Amino acid sequence: MHPILGFEGQEVNRTDMICLPLCFGDKLKARNLETNFLVVDVPMAYNIILGCPTLHSVKAVIALYLLQLQFESDDGSVEMM
Repeated sequence: MHPILGFEGQEVNRTDMICLPLCFGDKLKARNLETNFLVVDVPMAYNIILGCPTLHSVKAVIALYLLQLQFESDDGSVEMM
């Protein structure tokens, strides 16, 4: 296992990798998939950080100015979070 680079530039060793179900959106209009997560032992304010592979798999578009994330749901419609 190779270390990854933390937010402050320090090397962080990953503890494990786990595959969990992930649901974007609400119950009616959602995108469901299984995603791999790296588990690290680092104190930070974030629960998860979604990377480019996960965002690409849900066809997500991020509008930072509007603070929105648009994605394709399981039925093919475009939904917003």
